[in-house]
Order: sequence, then C-alpha cells, then structure tokens
Amino acid sequence: MRLICPKCNAQYDIASDAIPEGGRDVQCSSCSHTWFQTEQTPPAASTVVPTPPPAPVSSPASDVEAAITKRKPLDSSIADILRQEAARENTGGLAPTPTPDAPAQQDIREPALTRPAETINKDETRRRISMMAAEDTTTPATVAAAATGAVAAAANMRSVPSIDEINEQLRARSQNGDGSNLTEVEQQEVAQRRGFRRGFTLMLLLLAILIAPYFFADKIIDQLPQLADPMESYVEIVDNTRLWLNDQFQNARGLIEGFTGAEDATAPAVDTAPPSAPTAPPE
Repeated sequence: MRLICPKCNAQYDIASDAIPEGGRDVQCSSCSHTWFQTEQTPPAASTVVPTPPPAPVSSPASDVEAAITKRKPLDSSIADILRQEAARENTGGLAPTPTPDAPAQQDIREPALTRPAETINKDETRRRISMMAAEDTTTPATVAAAATGAVAAAANMRSVPSIDEINEQLRARSQNGDGSNLTEVEQQEVAQRRGFRRGFTLMLLLLAILIAPYFFADKIIDQLPQLADPMESYVEIVDNTRLWLNDQFQNARGLIEGFTGAEDATAPAVDTAPPSAPTAPPE
C-alpha cells in the first residue's frame, strides 16, 4: 500500500495490513503532517497536482515500521484532538502533548516515522524564565516586605540620637550648674570629682604655705626683725624634720637592701692631697 502526504506529496510504501479496516492516524516524516488514513488509498490523481515534482520515495525499513498492531476505531472527539495537536505542531514547531486517554492506550504503538531533530534554544528559554522571575519580584508580598524593612530602618535611625540633640543636652547641662537635670548616678560622680579636686587643691595650698617661709626666711627676717626668733626656730624645726626624713629613708633603704641581699658599692678612695713639690738632687 502506498501512502501520499496531502501536504508535501511525500510517498511511503507500507504493508497492506498496516492500516486497519476502520482506518488510523498517520504522520508524515518529512513535514510532520498528521492525517486520518482509511484502508482504501485515495486515487493518486485526486491528491496529486497536475505536474508534481518527483518526490523521493523512502524505503519502509528507514521511514515506517511495518509491524503495527491493530486497534479499535477512534472516537470523533479523540480524532479532533489529534488533528488540533497536529495543526499546533505545524504552526509552533512543538512536540505533541499526550492526550488524557493516552495511558489507557499504551499497548497501541503508532508508526515510528523518522522526524528531523528539533533544536531547542536553551538561552532563549533561560532569558524568558529570568524575565518572568523579575516580574514576580514585584508581587504584593515583596512590596510589603520592602515596606516593612524601610519602616524598621527608619525606626532604627530615629532611635539613635543625633549630634544636634547631644549638643543641646550638653549645652543645657552646662548652663544649669545646679545639676537639676542630671540623674542620681551622674550627680554622685560629679560630687566625687569635686571632692577630689577640692582636697588636692587644699593640700597644695597648705604645702605652699609651709614651704614658702622656709625658703624666704632671710628676707622675712630682714623685713621684720621682730620675727627673727620665731623664724629661726621654724627653720631649725624644718631642718630637723628634713634630717629625720633622710634618716628614715636611709633606714628603709638598708632594710630593702638587706632583704634583697644587695651590697653597698663603696666608691674607691680618691687622694685629694696636693702633690708635693719635687726635691732638688744632692750635689
């Protein structure tokens, strides 16, 4: 039996029992056109143009499988679905999708006709997927999440005091010297610092008052002779105090050296006597 494609006029020679009595759907391996073929082959004159170009005749071994099992006639609805899929293949170049009744008809094999390999542009597919993903990023959930993050960032910025606010607080505290706007801990720290400063200043003043008469005793006696005896007594007391402090320092130093086992290094004696004049040799 010879099959002729009504679209590209390709001819195929198949076995006579390949087409059942009720007919079946066949597909052209050259143009992928699908049509419903009955058992009786239509006359060639009705399907072929007046002067058709010679079409290559494919051998049954390379294009069509001879062993095709018989099946029941297809319903009209299934045939319509198959025709729509064939039309979509011709227009879009996509592979046909299986029909819902396909799992029930797994035991029926279609004639395996050779088809040209279809190349799929993977880069174009990835580009379209990335565009769809970019469009999905502007969903209401994404917008709400971005708004929540912006509100949280603004709240964090408001929680941190600015430099102007800190300067205003310091300026107000410096203007209010009574410390009414300070906390209890800050007031205690200020009181401790003030007490230390006052005590240190008082000790320096007392030390200056005690040391100044000792250094200026001669001038005071010259200016005020009536204070000569008290000033001499004061100078003597200060000298004795200095000697006593020196003795205490030396004793402490000796104790420390005794504990550490250090020995006092004695300086070598230096002959300070003037050199004797040279004597003349005897005559």
